[in-house]
Amino acid sequence: MLVDMKRTLKAEELKNVALVRQSYADGTFQNLRISNKLSLSDIAASVDSTPGAVWKWEQGLRVPRTEAAIRCAPVYSGLLELDQC
Repeated sequence: MLVDMKRTLKAEELKNVALVRQSYADGTFQNLRISNKLSLSDIAASVDSTPGAVWKWEQGLRVPRTEAAIRCAPVYSGLLELDQC
């Protein structure tokens, strides 16, 4: 499901986009992925992206586009919950 970029993003979505991008930039998302024994392919499939794109996000070579970051937010939240158990 692609997000219609002509619509105005809600404050919560903007917050989630910033959080996801920051978690990739500081390595949090990668650490959570690895500690939960998930592959790049696992994350890519769950956010409708490619393993190569996820790798680039984790390496700081790219940042997730807005629509991808919105799809990553629930995955990131789920990984945080698993990590806190």
